[in-house]
Amino acid sequence: MIITKGEISEKKNKSKIFRFENEEDEKEHYSKFDLHKSTIKTGKFFLYESIVGGRSQSVLTYPRLGLFIDTYLVDQALEIEWIDTRRTWEYNCEYEYDYNGKIYTNIVAEDKSELKSLILWGDIMCVYGIWDTKPDWKQLRQAYERTLWFKKTKSELRNSQINRILNG
Repeated sequence: MIITKGEISEKKNKSKIFRFENEEDEKEHYSKFDLHKSTIKTGKFFLYESIVGGRSQSVLTYPRLGLFIDTYLVDQALEIEWIDTRRTWEYNCEYEYDYNGKIYTNIVAEDKSELKSLILWGDIMCVYGIWDTKPDWKQLRQAYERTLWFKKTKSELRNSQINRILNG
């Protein structure tokens, strides 16, 4: 499948407007998954979501797997640096580009990864899993179930964990 550069950016930077239904849910979620509560260290893989913007118009980013680089203090706030890992679709998708009047194709995964950063002043980063090595799909699936993007109720989470235990 061949896509455009704009479509690549759209797929990599998926987001939606988000708002918690009540303050109790918000406090409970942040108390469990806020980056400040995590034990993340340099060189670890982590599944994260960012909540950017004010409380009334927060933008929730699609959960991504990243490789943690470092943290810095910036004007009394913490700045996080990481690199997003490549997704499976990036290896199976091509894009066209123009160079010296000729059209070429390249695999999306061949593009260089960029260093990402977020200053945690008014924005929030939630961490749903931390691993020493790149997690497999089973580990990621469990972490994805806890994200705000794929939000499950407590009973749905409990049922999926019980089914996972019973089915091995």
